[in-house]
Amino acid sequence: MTMGIVGVEVDTVGEEVEVVEGREEELQCMAEGRPRPELEWRDGNGDRLPVIEDLKSMKLYGTKTFRTISMIKIIPRKEHDKQNISCISTNSVASDFKSSQVTLKLLYKPEIKVTQSKTKGGEKPGDTVQFNCFSKATPRVTDIEWFLNDEKLPEESRDMLLLKIGRTVMNGAIIKCVARN
Repeated sequence: MTMGIVGVEVDTVGEEVEVVEGREEELQCMAEGRPRPELEWRDGNGDRLPVIEDLKSMKLYGTKTFRTISMIKIIPRKEHDKQNISCISTNSVASDFKSSQVTLKLLYKPEIKVTQSKTKGGEKPGDTVQFNCFSKATPRVTDIEWFLNDEKLPEESRDMLLLKIGRTVMNGAIIKCVARN
């Protein structure tokens, strides 16, 4: 991802960037100006972010203008979702600063919670037990499968499973919901 600040131009304000939870991502910022621009990174709370790669600054051929590039690496977590990351450019003669900002959109695998409803009359043969699969993910969940003791069950309602208890009580049975996005 490249963000740009050139003089008074700000190229990527409000841009949304998709990042994958737990996978290292790089953000790069570039500014041009005279004298040499200084860059710093801030998160959505205004806290300064550490620069992983040192600033690279070079004078542009045939001009008195300098280009400065800075990179940070982040490993996105849930708290980074919808967080703004800003690159701020200043120099020794400017009385104000220029900034460029991106919003992180976190992509993450499904989080699943399975619940069992209480049955009337207990859990005896012939009773029906209801299981619910609650899933949360970005992008959204597109497929849910149910398993009983690691055997795939026939297609049921996407997020609900009804099981009739057989002759033997289901003690020790493992019910699993698998969601994909």
